[in-house]
Amino acid sequence: ATINWLLMIGVARGSHELTGYKDCKSSGFYFLLHCNYRRTHWRVIGCPHNSELQDPKGASYTCNPQDGSQFELLAVENQQLGIEFADQEVWLLSGGERVLRGFWTHAAREFGEEAGDAEDGKLPDVEYFPAILTSNCPTEFSAVVT
Repeated sequence: ATINWLLMIGVARGSHELTGYKDCKSSGFYFLLHCNYRRTHWRVIGCPHNSELQDPKGASYTCNPQDGSQFELLAVENQQLGIEFADQEVWLLSGGERVLRGFWTHAAREFGEEAGDAEDGKLPDVEYFPAILTSNCPTEFSAVVT
């Protein structure tokens, strides 16, 4: 049997209850990581899928799971992945280094007018909490909230 190594980490809106169904379309921003069958690379897309990902050099990558040109990150044993959320920006970290920024593309109507429209890819100005979803992949998780 093959284990499907799938991990979703990100930030969830404090005002939403996570249900496991359509959460990525309404409740925050998540990085969805899928390890290839040789366990050598993570393929990374963002949720919501109509957003984009940007690396620290400004290159953009699709979040559409049906498209090519998705970001790939080297996968290694005992790798430490994490997120950083500050100033309404969410970053994927590998070994404590920023590797991808979630680039928000939604309008305020999807979060309520009080949130305001996306500005330079930042998430709407509402309360968020760290969130993780794992399937059957052995995972250790820790969160530092400042």
